[in-house]
Amino acid sequence: MYMNNNIDFYSKMGTGLTVKSFLVILVMTSICKITMVAGWIWDDKNTIVIQNGFHSDAYSLYVHCLSSDDDIGEHWLGVGQTIAWSFHVTVTDSTLFHCYAQWDKMKKYFNAIEWEGQTGKCCADKGRVTWVLQEDGLHAIVDDDFRNVHNQEIAKLNWD
Repeated sequence: MYMNNNIDFYSKMGTGLTVKSFLVILVMTSICKITMVAGWIWDDKNTIVIQNGFHSDAYSLYVHCLSSDDDIGEHWLGVGQTIAWSFHVTVTDSTLFHCYAQWDKMKKYFNAIEWEGQTGKCCADKGRVTWVLQEDGLHAIVDDDFRNVHNQEIAKLNWD
């Protein structure tokens, strides 16, 4: 008799649980799909490379880059040497890496990546951008096969 009461109880509740289960599964599936899409977008990394493109090795190129979250550190680059780092942009598209570079008496504060500002939104959503620092200025070059762009200069800054 005790068993029959349990069976009767579950048979009465079965319909309600099925609808509730269906709704829970529907909501969870939707959340998973949104998370997968957002995760795919968020996983899209950007890479910044800074290269010493000077023709003379009389001086090392000093570079120090940082954001509000990450300090890439101080580097002294010989001719042809590079530093590089990868990162995810923030959800609010406010990622900003600013740098200071000096070679002999040439100096420059610049934003290696920004969504708005001095370089006209330079480097945001470009994938991989190489800043080649040379005697005639700082050149931002994108080379990203995924976006079908090959060695295109997207910004040029002059030394101060």
